[in-house]
Amino acid sequence: MVLIAFSGMASAAMDHSFIEGPFETGPQVTVKCITCHPDAANEMLDSAHWNWAGPTPDVVGHETETTIGKTNVINNYCIAVPSNEPRCTSCHVGYGWKDSTFDFTDKTNIDCLVCHDGTGTYKKIPTGAGAV
Repeated sequence: MVLIAFSGMASAAMDHSFIEGPFETGPQVTVKCITCHPDAANEMLDSAHWNWAGPTPDVVGHETETTIGKTNVINNYCIAVPSNEPRCTSCHVGYGWKDSTFDFTDKTNIDCLVCHDGTGTYKKIPTGAGAV
């Protein structure tokens, strides 16, 4: 799939119309994004949103742990992530998280468009591990 529409992707406060495609892959779009927004990429890699785990200071019995999150608990939405990654990642802000080999340190795995697309046409394959 070729990702062509890009200019409407970011917040209204910034003009991104100078960015031109086509882009062959989502990670190619991310590379373009992080050339101007490297801090945003670093912040994402450190976030609980990206890692699906984070600090738990208000959870009784887990006040000092930092590894509780969607990846290692049972929940009432999708039950559990392990073995279900391809479906969970159809909305997650990453590309290619299909199993435990996913590289959470690779900035090109961040899907900027899943949140910042302004066209209303961006979507991922429902069971495609973040594929577009």
